[in-house]
Amino acid sequence: MITKFGIYRTNYSPRFFKHLGDMEEQNENLTLAFNESIDKQDIVELGQNIGDVTIDMISNSDVVSTIPILGLLNGAYKVYKSVSAGRLMKKVYFYLFQTQKFSREEKEKFLREYASEGHDNGAEMLLDLIRRLDNGNKITILCNLINYRVNEHISMTDFMRLTSSLERVPITDLRFLNKYTSENNINGVNDSLLSAGLIYESTVNVGKTPLFRLNYSGYQMLRYGLDNHDINIPENFPKNIPGFITAVDVDNKLSEEDFDAGEY
Repeated sequence: MITKFGIYRTNYSPRFFKHLGDMEEQNENLTLAFNESIDKQDIVELGQNIGDVTIDMISNSDVVSTIPILGLLNGAYKVYKSVSAGRLMKKVYFYLFQTQKFSREEKEKFLREYASEGHDNGAEMLLDLIRRLDNGNKITILCNLINYRVNEHISMTDFMRLTSSLERVPITDLRFLNKYTSENNINGVNDSLLSAGLIYESTVNVGKTPLFRLNYSGYQMLRYGLDNHDINIPENFPKNIPGFITAVDVDNKLSEEDFDAGEY
């Protein structure tokens, strides 16, 4: 049912969501709405670039009346003036728009693999990841990574490692990734890319400026995340160069060592 605000009403009404904290408490409701929305097709394009589309453009469009999670978030945005809900609505819209090319079977397979690798609810993890990304342009990078996972160019472990890096790196510094295909040092950028696990200190010059270079995850982010077809990951490039350690790496290490948590 559509209300006078253009809100899509379901049995999880937007009246629960007075601010982001309330939305998080109602995470199950959001996940249900997200699940109902994943298979939507023929989502209208409101603008080619994320920066050209405002929250109000989405809020006042017909798309919020046909897609459950957008209607739910639109209710929080309009009724309670929640900017956080509006920002999430915009990111979810672009995610759904850019992934509508995948079949239902492909989407379900991806979520099953995501859930299996993360030992959690796949749709819930994905929605939370979308919420945590601090810039709308990162949604395009996320969708690129999903595309390459669906087409099996990267593993699910790679996907989770790369999205963990995506969360941590400023969007402004990602454009410098291609500068590190050879040794380089860019003040300020080194630190953010290093902490995100995308480069490593390739040459230690005692008393001089250190040099940095892409590690394997950095090459993957440049090739698949930024969809740079001019980049080829060097053959036999080592995968164990030091970088950012994710929960996936820890989980794999514990599995390798047959860790028995019951002893601790």
